[in-house]
Amino acid sequence: MVLNGDGEEFYYIQTMFYSSKSITSNRAQTAYAYRKNRIAYRYYYNGIWSEWVIYEETEWQEVSNFLNGWVNYGESFSTAGYKKNGKLVYLKGLIKSGTIGANAFRLATEYRPSTTRIFSGIANSGTLAEIRVEKSGYVTITRGTTSWVSLDGISYYLD
Repeated sequence: MVLNGDGEEFYYIQTMFYSSKSITSNRAQTAYAYRKNRIAYRYYYNGIWSEWVIYEETEWQEVSNFLNGWVNYGESFSTAGYKKNGKLVYLKGLIKSGTIGANAFRLATEYRPSTTRIFSGIANSGTLAEIRVEKSGYVTITRGTTSWVSLDGISYYLD
């Protein structure tokens, strides 16, 4: 079955009924892509099917455009990166050595929020870190230490 204009084929459609199983019951369907890391979802409510919504999980994008002295912590720790699953963006990694209050790196356009988001995180010795993800795509460490700041656990929805 082809669900969208790019010709991607989906298979293994799973139907979940809300209460009883009949041709008039409300239900939801999930379909899995044949070649890509995509999932499609739609629902049937009061006799009408919704449009298919396709969620695609991207691979981790490793940060290569560090700014203002920020670098990966190194050793056996996770490198800085970001990925998207549908409209949910995740950040990861441990960074160090930059200038507090200055941009650490910039996200690619399709990962940028529509408004600035502010997150709390952990820095060296349990210090509270403040990490801003700007509408412009810049990720800025506005509070913390230069010894290290963790980006793990930061996620946000795209509008």
